[in-house]
Formats: sequence, structure tokens, C-alpha cells
Amino acid sequence: MPSIEIVCIDQNDISHFENLPFLVEAENRLVSHRKPHPLFQEEFDEYEGCIYHLRSLMDTGPTAYLLLDTSLECARRAPAPDRDSLIKNLRFLPEYAPSVYALLETLLEASPRGQVLFTSDYQFGPRRRYQRPMKLDKFWALHDAGRLHMNALYPLYHHRRAFKGWTSSTGRPSNSWTVSSLVLVSRLNCTPAESSYASSAFDGRAGV
Repeated sequence: MPSIEIVCIDQNDISHFENLPFLVEAENRLVSHRKPHPLFQEEFDEYEGCIYHLRSLMDTGPTAYLLLDTSLECARRAPAPDRDSLIKNLRFLPEYAPSVYALLETLLEASPRGQVLFTSDYQFGPRRRYQRPMKLDKFWALHDAGRLHMNALYPLYHHRRAFKGWTSSTGRPSNSWTVSSLVLVSRLNCTPAESSYASSAFDGRAGV
């Protein structure tokens, strides 16, 4: 079943979310609940902060299946014998979407770096993707259009701060400045400190 895990980068104290229409399990150790082979644990290990696992009030396991609009792919490719296997895009059901957006806003404010990793992990989903850093508004526009990818890592950044630590050499996030990031800084004709409004390496793998 699909899972949704969100990392608030460099956050020291867990944020508590109450009165939401879904459960939010929070930890200050960045450990995925996916077993036995989480897609993005290696990326989580590159950072410090807090992780948030989303799941339905109706589920007892680490799954967000009941939060998601599974009609996206079913509507496009039905009929099919196994509709679950067709979940390639991600969108929250209307009754949950506003609360998820508000949660992401809160975590972006709570991160000292204004940075969040949004990840989805589904054993029957498409291949793993690493998306380019983007602002929350763009991310949510993709959400509303049903164009978020399942099994993808989306680096999100605050509207006033750009995402640091993204390397194009592997297409994966990195917690330090890399050669590729410094090349981009050179192209921008600014120092690393001055590049806080630009992605450290915005030519990474996989677009939208």
C-alpha cells in the first residue's frame, strides 16, 4: 500500500498536529516505516530533522492508501483486473487535501532552512523519481492537476528561500555543496552565500 513520508529538514522539535482528518506520526529520527526496502532511506540518511508519516484514521499500518484519490489512473485505463497496480500519480482526496497543504506550510515554516522532502513509496508503483526543487505553490498546482508522481521525492522550499544541497551528478539530494552546485553558482555569477534564492544545482534528474 502507498505511504507518504515528509521530512522537515534540520527541525529540532517535533510539530504536533491535532484535529486533522488523518493521523500524523512524528519522529525525530529519519527512519522510513516502509519495510523491507524503503525507496528513500538513503536520502533520509543525508539529513537531520523530523519525519512525519501520514495515514488514515481507518488504517493500522503505515499506509496512506485511504487518503489518496485512486481514481486518477483507474479512470484513464479502466477496466483492469488489478486497479491498485495502476496508481502512478498522486492526489489526495478533497476531504484531506486542504489539511495536507496546511501541514506542508507549517513544516516549511518550522524548518530552519525552510526545506521539506515530500516522498511517496508504493511497492506496485512506477520507478523511483527525484524531482527538481520547487516552491509549495508549484507543487500543489501539480497536485491539483493530478500530475504528482508516485514513488517520487519532491524537495520543497519556502517562497523566500531556495533549496540548498541538490546535486545533479546523481540526481539525488546531498547535504553539502558539490562540484555541480558550485558550477551553477559560477553560472549565476554569485557566491554560495548569495545563491540562497537559487537551487544549488537545479539541473538535476527528472522534471515534472
